[in-house]
Amino acid sequence: DYFWNLIQFIVTKVPQNKIVYLMMHEEKDDSGEVKPKTIGKLLDEKVCIEGMFTIVLRCIEESGKHLFVTQSSQGAVS
Repeated sequence: DYFWNLIQFIVTKVPQNKIVYLMMHEEKDDSGEVKPKTIGKLLDEKVCIEGMFTIVLRCIEESGKHLFVTQSSQGAVS
């Protein structure tokens, strides 16, 4: 509930000229899909967290480099 309220505050109360960054750990579900890690099953079942944001980037480490994976590129970009 606290995390949901935090997201709602960011979306509805923070001025449009402000940028808010949230960083989260990730986890794989039973089907192998990667998603943001949360502490509540209820939130996971009811809400697509990444769908609430304008931009979502996934950072990976590959061969000693830190890269961002984006949906549009289907690969890593540095």
